[in-house]
Amino acid sequence: MRRLSLVTAFILLMFSCTGGAAEPRGLNLIGNPGFERGLRGWKAAWRDNTAAVVEDSSRAHAGSRALVITAQEANVGVDRRPISAGADFDPRTRHILAAWLRNPGIVRGGFGLRFYCYGADGKSLGMKSIGNLGPSSAHGDWHLCKTEVGPETEFDFPDQTDHVVV
Repeated sequence: MRRLSLVTAFILLMFSCTGGAAEPRGLNLIGNPGFERGLRGWKAAWRDNTAAVVEDSSRAHAGSRALVITAQEANVGVDRRPISAGADFDPRTRHILAAWLRNPGIVRGGFGLRFYCYGADGKSLGMKSIGNLGPSSAHGDWHLCKTEVGPETEFDFPDQTDHVVV
């Protein structure tokens, strides 16, 4: 079988309030961001064991685990539970979205961090994509993918945003 894609992603995800400051203040809104507790709190969309959480300090960016995704002729994804506007975060303030991603050798396709905004009816209102890695991306090195979202940024929360998914 031909290998199409292999990505090791230690996703130290941070979605936290900046309040207009350059650095985060406040708590990380994403629990288990480094997969230290396996996939607890994450929803996976794959079949046939195409992804696994491995405990291997040589593959982890920090800590002892990393999410390793291997895809063969398939789309795979890992989503965090919805983060609710108003209850979990204030869409009227700026937030930092960040992740550490590593490309050990993507052959075809791509991988990256996606941030989706949804209305109360579940309709997608917008998406921000950062850190897109592909076959031409540097292999082996960790990449910090980081952006700000919210008011006065490149990606403001659309009107009617009820929740977001990373």
